[in-house]
Amino acid sequence: MNKGFTSIEVLLSLWIISFSMMLLAAVMPMLQSLIQKDDFIQDQIGLRQLRHILLLSEAVSAVDDTLSGMLYNEEYTLIFDRQRLVKTPGYEIMLMDLSAMNFITKGECIYLQYQKNNESKINERWLTCEQPGMDFTLFPDDAAADDLINPADEYQNQDSDAVVSE
Repeated sequence: MNKGFTSIEVLLSLWIISFSMMLLAAVMPMLQSLIQKDDFIQDQIGLRQLRHILLLSEAVSAVDDTLSGMLYNEEYTLIFDRQRLVKTPGYEIMLMDLSAMNFITKGECIYLQYQKNNESKINERWLTCEQPGMDFTLFPDDAAADDLINPADEYQNQDSDAVVSE
C-alpha cells in the first residue's frame, strides 16, 4: 500500500514541476521585455533636461565636447566623461552609453551630436537658439520678478461681495 501512495506522490510532483516549467517558459519573454531599459525614453528625458538648463542659462558657450554657462549665478559645465554627458559641478549624468559626443553651433543655435554605443548612426538634436534681443534668463534682475502679479493675491484683494465668474 505504501508503494502505490509514494508513486502517486512522485507522479503528482513531476506533473506540478512540468506544469510550472511550461508556465515559466511562457512568461520569461514577457519578463525580459519588462527588464530591458528603454534608451530612447532615457535620451528624451536627458535632452529635455538639457534644454531646460539652457533656457534658464546666461553666457552659454560651446566648444567641441564642452558646453559652459551660468545658471542661477553659478557656473556649470557639460562635459563628455566616461561615455556619459555630465553636468558639473557635481556629477549629474544627462546622457549615458555614448561612444562619441560633440556640441556644434549653427548660426545662433546649439546642437548636440552624439552616437550611442549600440548604434552606428550619429544623432543630432537641437538644444537651444539665441534670438536677437533675447536674454537666456527669465528675470535679468530681481526687481522684474517682484513686479509679477500673483493671481491668488489678486483674488484675495477682491471685495467679498463681488461675484467671481469662472
